[in-house]
Amino acid sequence: MCRYTEERDVSAPRLLPEECARIELEFIVDRRAAVAQAVALLNIHYKSFKAVEPFAREYGHPEPCDTRGWSQILVSALTGLKGIKRQKGADLEDGSDVKGACTWGAIDTPRFNGCIKAGTKSALAGTMASLDAQPFLFFVLWDCEPSTNQERCRIWVVRPQKDEVFRKMCGEWYRQCASGEITEILSNVVDEISG
Repeated sequence: MCRYTEERDVSAPRLLPEECARIELEFIVDRRAAVAQAVALLNIHYKSFKAVEPFAREYGHPEPCDTRGWSQILVSALTGLKGIKRQKGADLEDGSDVKGACTWGAIDTPRFNGCIKAGTKSALAGTMASLDAQPFLFFVLWDCEPSTNQERCRIWVVRPQKDEVFRKMCGEWYRQCASGEITEILSNVVDEISG
């Protein structure tokens, strides 16, 4: 179990994951500094989201929240892994990916899209080899605590090369795609990519 709190702006989201995988990344020298940076980032994100919220409502638009970008930066701040700048491929320099979903102000069910490669131009797409090339898969969920409705951010991590349950689930999904049992989802992914 991993729990972290720190005194800060009380209106900001709390970083209180109930459960988290303990990852020992040897390149993190100062964990306290990494967490302090992550908390600062969370506060900036929360304040910017809240600042634009009245304008979005007034003009009838969703809040402009780039969940993908905020999530990637947050994971980099916590792990020390840099992003790959503005290139195609993995999100982090070690080949790891970050998936984000945000329920703040959402009108439908947010989801983690594209967790495994399918329908992309990658040579690894549609195969278990894509999991073998990925050290970590981070899931960042920006949601609200059910009893208080307070905004929060939670992070989970999967090790796609080693997690047997995750690999089994992905293998079954790939098998169903190859057999034609799953066609609509894959064709939607292909349509999305081809624009």
